[in-house]
Amino acid sequence: MTESNVNSLTTELGQGKLAGVILDSVVAENFVKQNPDKYEVAKVKLPTPKSQQDISVAARKDDKKLVTRVNKVIKQLKSSGKLDQLYKKAEDKQAELNK
Repeated sequence: MTESNVNSLTTELGQGKLAGVILDSVVAENFVKQNPDKYEVAKVKLPTPKSQQDISVAARKDDKKLVTRVNKVIKQLKSSGKLDQLYKKAEDKQAELNK
């Protein structure tokens, strides 16, 4: 993900256009450090390849309902195998775009 994409996503998050974003852990933690009263990093473990294990989900700090829902949906996606399918689809799309 490019820096401009991250800036666009975090801007839309701040404007309320997005309920949350998935970012590299370091990027997410830096974003939260800059906005400690508004956001927090959700404690979500995603089954990812080692090359992509530093991914986090960020959501508005006061939106506990969203964090609970995100955790529940991720758990359901993991157990059904759908999460692996989504990762494969995203990897294929990224490879296609990088040609």
